[in-house]
Amino acid sequence: MKKLTRDERCEISALHKAGKTPSQIAKQLRRSISTITRELYRNSTDGKYNFITANEVATERRGRHNNQKITPDNWTYIRSLIRQKWSPDQIDQWLKKHPDVGFTVSRETIYQYVKEDRQKDGDLYLSLRRAGKSYRHGRFKEYRGKIKGRVDITQRPDIVNKRLRIGDWEVDSVIGCMNQSSIVTLVERVSRYTTIIKVHSKEAVEVADAIVNRCKTDNLPVKTITGDNGLEFAEHIHIAHELGIDFYFTHPYCSWEKGTNENTNGLIRQYFPKKTDFNLISQEMLDKVEKELNNRPRSCLKFNSPLEILKDVKKIANLR
Repeated sequence: MKKLTRDERCEISALHKAGKTPSQIAKQLRRSISTITRELYRNSTDGKYNFITANEVATERRGRHNNQKITPDNWTYIRSLIRQKWSPDQIDQWLKKHPDVGFTVSRETIYQYVKEDRQKDGDLYLSLRRAGKSYRHGRFKEYRGKIKGRVDITQRPDIVNKRLRIGDWEVDSVIGCMNQSSIVTLVERVSRYTTIIKVHSKEAVEVADAIVNRCKTDNLPVKTITGDNGLEFAEHIHIAHELGIDFYFTHPYCSWEKGTNENTNGLIRQYFPKKTDFNLISQEMLDKVEKELNNRPRSCLKFNSPLEILKDVKKIANLR
């Protein structure tokens, strides 16, 4: 796309001072609205847009970009992060937060690099979350039965819904090959801290004992847990009693009501694709993935890691 000229910036400045909207300015200059809004956002100084200053800022930024060379060593470093399942956006923002690394690179450039690598029969794209696959809508799963004593999510305190504290978790099970193996995942709603637990069966008693033991062993801060209506959580009363917490259930077929856990399960699937036989996966292997996820910067955490947020409660205020 052709870059804005000094004359165009002069016209933008005049129209903006006259009270014209970005849409009106874009129409008059025959530019896209996004070009105008981005120009006003990036090149304004102290909230004011002046075409002389804006042109200087844009020229300086372009010069910095042109002078920076991404070396082969830099790309080696980036490739290592991609293979650790970091997204291009996470790499982009993390490099900006750590200038001591010595270089930055945009997520668009990283995506283009991965695309070119794939065209050369490289396999970097396989480390991306969806490995190049498009989204598609699935069918509802059959509702698996009623759970005695379940407490509906509508009764969950507002402080949980608003993510105002550490200690509110979402739980789910990830099913393996032929529905014969599974793991249990616990995700903290604010920090996104993740715990992955190996279970030998989906029997409610075993799942409940596994959750209680892990929470107590790791001394996790737990105030509430929210799960779906799978019968593996039928022993929720035992979990609540042992941990001294409240256990809530989502509505049937409403997986988005525990979207934090659903999203995390998608990240775990990067390591263990569908049809993985979890009987062949050790707890040590799960611990390694858990560690990587909890030390990976997340965009929803302003590119802090889950472990950083869990350890430093003061950072929660900065997420608002």
